[in-house]
Amino acid sequence: MTDLLDQHCPVVYVSHRTRLTTPWFDTDCSAAQTHVRAAERRFRCRRTAVNKCTWRDKLGVLRVLWEKKNNSYWRREIAASSGNSKILWQTFNSVPGDVNTSETSGLSADEFATFFNIKLPLFAHPLNLHHSTTSLISRHRHSTNGLLSLLTRWTS
Repeated sequence: MTDLLDQHCPVVYVSHRTRLTTPWFDTDCSAAQTHVRAAERRFRCRRTAVNKCTWRDKLGVLRVLWEKKNNSYWRREIAASSGNSKILWQTFNSVPGDVNTSETSGLSADEFATFFNIKLPLFAHPLNLHHSTTSLISRHRHSTNGLLSLLTRWTS
């Protein structure tokens, strides 16, 4: 039974990344968002025009609050830099979002392309997995050893 489960429902490892909040989001924003969600739940339970208007009004107030908090935060940060562009750029670079990291996987674009050229046909013929794997690997001997070992581990 466990062999069937392992074959049809293999274990999947999921990594969860914590999401950084925006620096201007404070308790006022959180409380306003809670009120908006409560109004939304009220509308979804009882779909009346009054509940819909209340929800939309609170949502508009929330958006205005977010805009105000965002603008005032960045105005304070710009004023705090006192014309020092180095401090200003450090402030902007500390903003959550696209983070520039120096970590790379060590594989080139060609190696990724080779890996997926080998991997994708395996999904087209799942019943003939081991035969197609060995024939594809033998055709792609020019790939790096790390890539082949990764594919071999994936299929076994």
